[in-house]
Amino acid sequence: YLALTSRFLDRPLSIAVKGVSSGGKSFLTEQVLRFFPSSAFYVLTAMSDKALAYSEEPVKHRFLVVFEAPGLQSQWASYLMRSLLSEGRISYDTVEVTEDGIKPKHIEREGPTGLITTTTENNLHPENETRYFSVEVDDTPEQTRRVLLATAENINKDNRDNGEEEISKFLALQEWLAGANHKVVIPYTIRLAEMILPVALRLRRDFTAILNLIMSHAILHQASRKQDDRGRIIATIEDYKAVWDLVAHIVSRGVQMTVPATMRETVQAVEKLQQERRKRQVGNSGKATGGASLMDVANILHLNRSTVSRRVNACLEEGYLVNLETKRGQLFRLVVGDPLPDDAEVLPTPELLAESCSLAGDSEGAGISPPPPSSVLSGTDVMPKTLEVPLPQYCEEIQPPR
Repeated sequence: YLALTSRFLDRPLSIAVKGVSSGGKSFLTEQVLRFFPSSAFYVLTAMSDKALAYSEEPVKHRFLVVFEAPGLQSQWASYLMRSLLSEGRISYDTVEVTEDGIKPKHIEREGPTGLITTTTENNLHPENETRYFSVEVDDTPEQTRRVLLATAENINKDNRDNGEEEISKFLALQEWLAGANHKVVIPYTIRLAEMILPVALRLRRDFTAILNLIMSHAILHQASRKQDDRGRIIATIEDYKAVWDLVAHIVSRGVQMTVPATMRETVQAVEKLQQERRKRQVGNSGKATGGASLMDVANILHLNRSTVSRRVNACLEEGYLVNLETKRGQLFRLVVGDPLPDDAEVLPTPELLAESCSLAGDSEGAGISPPPPSSVLSGTDVMPKTLEVPLPQYCEEIQPPR
């Protein structure tokens, strides 16, 4: 939701929703899109190699939504998308056949543009992977149970009660935001930059994405934020806290300072199988031979083979597991590889950031003090006509989409 709201900025945040087949990637994306007007995004299920160059569909301050990332895996499609995301535009020279013969033609596609795509792959094109945040769908049995219960509860509800009335409020909010203030200042950017662990080059891009998410949150909550003398919305620590809660683990995973709980669980399952195998191999100098198969791991984790296969492949790509079987088409023989990293936080907690700003005398500039009560704010003069209550009250009443 925050990523789609970042379309108002010069560098929208792109998202890759990853997970096993049937995990709910497309469903999740479709549900989030319901909270936005069609002018905010353009949906594609696939595209030709040079469709991004030749299409006349406007993409400026808009998101491209591509269901199933293989539609972007060709060399040309990947290159054009990379240019659109990084440069904010596509500038493409080609030739065309005319009545006067072959003539040069220049194509310009104006951004900025964001991307949301879904995939079953653990990693996409290596040059594109650092240009978006990867959001993993929960594949645990506990989440499957919650899905089953939610489905059971919803099946007997009145089909007319599909939340359209509540969603209309979010649509009205997004339509109002299209003409609202998009200029944001973050007083604590330097302090935040100083406190981030500079452990990987991709942080150079991730930091910009984090700042854009903070600005998106401030734009959403601008009715309860102060403005500076230049009319810019002043982002508060609360804006950082909301973003930190969402992406702190994503950033740490992206720079390999931590691993997902599912990956740790999978490696520990293989380690347990190795230990059990050692105990059975009495008289073999304590050395385990063979290795764990996918079904061995699936039985320990109580998951199906396809889910475990995706997890294991992710561990193999990172080197945390090793497959001793070198012949293609043979069963895996899995053993533990490189040690798993200890969980480490690359981003400072909101509390540490607030404390650091206070010690530096920047507490007022960082917006650490609570925002003024809604009664002080004048939200009625910027209120969308589709809403019948002042905007601050409206923003307090509705709940964020889940």
